Amino acid sequence: ADEHPVLRITLETGVSFRVAPEQLLVQADGQTIRASEVKPGAALLPAFHYPPGYAYQADDGQPQVSSHALGVRSVEPAGVAEVYGLGVNQTGRFFLAAGV
Repeated sequence: ADEHPVLRITLETGVSFRVAPEQLLVQADGQTIRASEVKPGAALLPAFHYPPGYAYQADDGQPQVSSHALGVRSVEPAGVAEVYGLGVNQTGRFFLAAGV
């Protein structure tokens, strides 16, 4: 791990995450984009999502309908953090989930 500048991306849901500017994210159309190129209003695919149109209840009790992608509310500098580089065989894509 090395320390590198990171960005904080906040989604329309209020969830935010820190990411290295060179990290590739997946857009709603399936194309990849570097985190440094993401702008507010962009739509990103999460690693896990409900099928489009799936109705569910959010944690706050409000009914929701899945739109498949999540809109970006803001992108801003978030200081520095230890950044790890991992090689991934075959697909070149690796998603972390469940708080990892």
